[in-house]
Amino acid sequence: MVEVAAMAATGAYPRPPAREGIAMQNGRHSETAAGRPADGAIRQPTPQPPPAVSLPEDSPDGLELLGSDGTVLYRNAAARERGQVEVPDQAPGAKWSASWHDGHLEAAILAIAEAAAGRPGHFIGSSLDRLGRTRWWDVVVAPVPASPGQLLAVSREVTRYKQAEEALAVALAHREVLFREISHRVVNGFQVVQGMIRLQRRRLDETNAQDVLQSAEQRVQAMALVHRRLYAADASGSVTASGYLAGLCDDLRVALIEGHTQQTLHCDIGSGFTMSGDRAILLGLLAAELVTNASKHAHPPDRPGTITLALQRAGRGYCLSVSDDGDGLPPAFEPAASTGLGMTIIRAQVQQLGGVLEVSRLDPGTRFAVMFPA
Repeated sequence: MVEVAAMAATGAYPRPPAREGIAMQNGRHSETAAGRPADGAIRQPTPQPPPAVSLPEDSPDGLELLGSDGTVLYRNAAARERGQVEVPDQAPGAKWSASWHDGHLEAAILAIAEAAAGRPGHFIGSSLDRLGRTRWWDVVVAPVPASPGQLLAVSREVTRYKQAEEALAVALAHREVLFREISHRVVNGFQVVQGMIRLQRRRLDETNAQDVLQSAEQRVQAMALVHRRLYAADASGSVTASGYLAGLCDDLRVALIEGHTQQTLHCDIGSGFTMSGDRAILLGLLAAELVTNASKHAHPPDRPGTITLALQRAGRGYCLSVSDDGDGLPPAFEPAASTGLGMTIIRAQVQQLGGVLEVSRLDPGTRFAVMFPA
């Protein structure tokens, strides 16, 4: 501890002893011919008087006693290490806020104002040390109860944490770039496969074979639409279900219009819930398969009709449904026993979601609903 008691009253502060090649001029060191030239030498820190309160000189945190206007009255060893104490305007008597980088000057001034008003001020700022390195500090400025009109600034170094934070931000940005590049390539890959299937279908004469390839082409197209929407929704983390499915609805609507000009697709998507990217892929593929099946089987080619895709909360989970106003299912149709490729894919996707499929016969039409946990 550094006590100011009698020395503060008399002003008798100890002077450092002169060294070889160094003389004393007006109470300050000056280099002689045996040392460095006086006008080119690195100046020694201005001797500072002890504080009006006791401060631990060897504290690992920077401790600075300030006047209510932010004038530096005293700095302990750690605080002197923080600042460029060789520079005169960093020495006692200077403005404390001047020791911070310009970007944190306003925060330092505000912290002083808060403390002068009796409330602790806080900010995280950076400054240059004696070697010109940028160092980061978590700073609190508070009034000194035992010494009215004086403030205490405590600075704890957080350079390592700040560097780790910056490294993490760089890594996340790199991950984002990789994710977007992979997503872009996946979508391009689907489009290439879709184009190859289309070319092969046009070369076939047999109707059944053409229908099979057309179904395969539609499923590849649906996969491409799902991944494109995930790419647009930035699905590297979580996905907002409303925006994602609403966009997918727009894509499916365009695809349906191309194949069946009299059908319309209506979307009723709830808001306020999110899901992981992996779960969103499953949900998107299931929605696309259900809509595609409804588009193929619900309405005759010469009759207009409506298909509705909906996603709403249901208890602690969600309900995805696709309904139509078409002719309805054949009387003998059993979804659980169907061996068709479409129903086989739907059952597998429902199982992956951990959900339950319910099929209802409407008047008119059909409704496929999937209840799955959040």
